Amino acid sequence: MKMTTMGRSAKRYEVRLTSNVRFGAAGIHVSGEYGAPATRDLAAEARPAVVLAFGGAYHRGSKEDDSFEDGRNTPIAEYCRLLAGRGFVCFSLGYRLTSEDPDPGPNRVLIDPEGVSRSRVDHVRKLLGLGPATNRMIADGMEAAAVDVATGARFVHDNAARFGVDSDRITAGGFSAGGTSALYAVLGHGAPANGIIALSGRMEAPDIPRHMRDGSQPPILQFVAENDLEHVARLTPIMQARSAEIGLRHRVFRVPRAGHFYPKSAEVVDADGRTSTVEAEIVAFLGSF
Repeated sequence: MKMTTMGRSAKRYEVRLTSNVRFGAAGIHVSGEYGAPATRDLAAEARPAVVLAFGGAYHRGSKEDDSFEDGRNTPIAEYCRLLAGRGFVCFSLGYRLTSEDPDPGPNRVLIDPEGVSRSRVDHVRKLLGLGPATNRMIADGMEAAAVDVATGARFVHDNAARFGVDSDRITAGGFSAGGTSALYAVLGHGAPANGIIALSGRMEAPDIPRHMRDGSQPPILQFVAENDLEHVARLTPIMQARSAEIGLRHRVFRVPRAGHFYPKSAEVVDADGRTSTVEAEIVAFLGSF
């Protein structure tokens, strides 16, 4: 896990003042002379947190860098630095890759592991010089990544006081495989989050009605490029339809003239034709809680 709370460069640190994070309580008016004995919080400002996971088809990338295809996408670590500068406590999460043969754990969230979307995975395996993978291998990698992202979100929640985080204002998200992992971590594993950001992430069709259960679940902000991966483009409308059915807040922005990889500055368009940018909509979404 990589945490960003301060801008950092060689031998120079930017120090930020944080106030009002509660760290305890203590008695006042103990003599009774100035009022009835009472307890007052000792506090500092608790900040909202953002927990983001990198992309890479479950085979490449890292919490430090997931910029691919000639750097056309903004790395998750850069999103963390950007949002930290806006007052959020940001965590760039690492997770196990499929090539590590990870233990998926007992609590599986994929209904049909033999039917997972694998076109991008096969492409990346070829780029990395890896042999063919079975559907079960790919599914196990997806399961492990979702478990790890859920674990990361729970760690931030459980250590909120340590990091100066408001435990009720934690948002999970990521790019591509990381966005998919965040969706499964929160909706499938119940990781503590009040929102989900999916940059070209998706859920598999059989899992959508199973894990998208009711309108009380965390809202979703989803981006899909005009020329995105086939399964991202195909599954996003199914997710939208399910959200409409159950009353779940779910906003989708299309990224015109873009493929799977796009920067934070990319123009986006919503269903009403309103234009914005990826960065602006992420910031607006986080500010809505």
